[in-house]
Amino acid sequence: MLQTENLTVGYPSKIILENLNLHLERGKLTALLGVNGAGKSTLLRTIAGIQKPIAGSVFFSDNISRKKNEKVIHKLSKKEIAKKISLVLTEQAATNRLTVRELIALGRYPHTSWRGSFDSQDKKVIDWTLEAVSMNEYADVPIGELSDGLRQKTMIGRALAQEGDILILDEPTAHLDLVNRSEVMLLLAQIATDFDKAILVSTHELDLILQIAHTLWLISSENELNQKGKLQNRKLLVGLTEELVLNGELANTFVRPPLYFDREKGNFKIQNKEKKAAFFLQGDAIGIHWTKIALEKQGIHTDILELNVGTKDSLIIKVVKQSENSWKWIFKEKEFLSLEKIIVLLSDKKNY
Repeated sequence: MLQTENLTVGYPSKIILENLNLHLERGKLTALLGVNGAGKSTLLRTIAGIQKPIAGSVFFSDNISRKKNEKVIHKLSKKEIAKKISLVLTEQAATNRLTVRELIALGRYPHTSWRGSFDSQDKKVIDWTLEAVSMNEYADVPIGELSDGLRQKTMIGRALAQEGDILILDEPTAHLDLVNRSEVMLLLAQIATDFDKAILVSTHELDLILQIAHTLWLISSENELNQKGKLQNRKLLVGLTEELVLNGELANTFVRPPLYFDREKGNFKIQNKEKKAAFFLQGDAIGIHWTKIALEKQGIHTDILELNVGTKDSLIIKVVKQSENSWKWIFKEKEFLSLEKIIVLLSDKKNY
């Protein structure tokens, strides 16, 4: 769909990333990850044709019958690019008076005549887009009356209405709460697979993106010294999401003590350096999981015990599920119906 060849991005006074040979594929969601200031937005703007590259090129690769020079993005008009690439930026557009339908309709302008009027095909695409992003019931509601989550779904709808094969989004969940962040990310994954789009999204939603991204573009966190001892620019690593987790590259990019990446659980955790004690947890799996988190916040180290062999009963905390939403904790033959109470007890070494 889209490729880069020896691409270098940045500014005349500062090169950020260089010699990039990347590609986006139909039906796949690619996530661009990196710490703040790593150059994610600069790379997205360059790929989308908004910013000129320092060197190299970005070109469309879906039509092999045309010469590459005729497909280089930075040699095309804005209208030609808009027919291929749909872009959603972090900044919220000042379009509060437009209705959802009117905002989505803006995505059709690359396809309209000089008069800007819509034909039957344009109207059909607009209706289809409202359905695709589940915004039918809000079609006539002004944007200013929508929640941030619904507003962002509308912006994605406008991008989808352009009918470009490529969608590029810069931090699409930046202003959203947890529920809306999840909905937007799932919507993007669905668009990629159901409508055969190539999607590139820059995001900090690591826990979410690890569950849905097919491929990661991972910008290393710091400049490195080369073999000659000279400082070189950050690298961009590309691979399957799971592969970059397994080889430790994801952890190396984001981990800063006491933060660490738990490869077994697939999320980031904070390691409390001070360990006040060590206990074994035994019993219900869900109860153990949240008990472990609560205790380790207090610096109380825990491990999961399957058998009592060689373990003192005084070190075992039994977690018992009583009902669907109720647990109890047993320590030294004493029962606790509140997790908070057992934490208070264990936080004081005098009690054990």
